Amino acid sequence: VKARALLAAALGAALVAGGASCVTYRGPRGVEEAIEREIGADLDREFGLKLGWTSTRVVAALVRDGAEDDPLDLGGLTGLGVAVFGVPEGARPPRRIDGRRLGLRGWETVLDVRDEGEQVLLLARGRGGEIRDALVVAYDGEEVVLARLRGRLDRIVDRMLEGAEADGARGARRAASLPGA
Repeated sequence: VKARALLAAALGAALVAGGASCVTYRGPRGVEEAIEREIGADLDREFGLKLGWTSTRVVAALVRDGAEDDPLDLGGLTGLGVAVFGVPEGARPPRRIDGRRLGLRGWETVLDVRDEGEQVLLLARGRGGEIRDALVVAYDGEEVVLARLRGRLDRIVDRMLEGAEADGARGARRAASLPGA
């Protein structure tokens, strides 16, 4: 009985500690600071969430409708982190956020589209000829969104490229979002 109580307490502590780290996500190390340098102001983190393999798989199963062309087919996704930052008034808009200046080694800029004060930047790195890790940086003057995706991401990246071609930065943002978001 004592061993079970200790095991339950240890498991509970691990879940609480893991849950705390899930809601404090700020994006890949150094990216927030690099953007702050670009705009000359400190960003205000409004939201942060990181899902590991298990949580991502549960969410993917809950939102999928099973159709072949399901836009919510997240079956290839194995990890997700999202951070939303408010841009303070008076921050200078960057001419553009340069993916090479974000301090991420081994990442390649796949998409960089900017129009009407908005920018969407998609950085990716692959393994075995497939995109396995992607970072979306979206800036619109009022907020910065960082979304890091892990898994088999070729289909998601293709949707973003098509969206950017059709409607610029807004199309890329829409393609990277869940419908209705």
